[in-house]
Amino acid sequence: MATQQQRPWQVELVQFQELTDRFDVLRRLTGIRIQEQYNVLLQNGWTLGSVYLLRLLQATIRLFHRPLVNLLENFWREKSADLLVSVIPHFNREICESWSKVIRADRSSRSSPTWPIFRPAFGSSR
Repeated sequence: MATQQQRPWQVELVQFQELTDRFDVLRRLTGIRIQEQYNVLLQNGWTLGSVYLLRLLQATIRLFHRPLVNLLENFWREKSADLLVSVIPHFNREICESWSKVIRADRSSRSSPTWPIFRPAFGSSR
């Protein structure tokens, strides 16, 4: 849309899973990303197991809250932006906390804003 309207914006898609891979407990144990396993369960209609993976994901997010916020803060500092759009509800707390800290500290104006957009991994139909 921004391109069609010839806006002077730079929109960047950020792969959240790649950014946060180091915190994926299931991947550490099995070599399979939690998002991949979750998607396999949904694609095969095995929704009973998805509840357990979702609880594991939520527990992992709580366990790694502070390290995730620190990781994201560093990312925002390196990839400055004027606007953030998140479509990953499970990580919104960490995204919001880190973004708020960095954006308050960096109020410098830029003529061409960069807008990182996180692509959801869970429930995607790849």
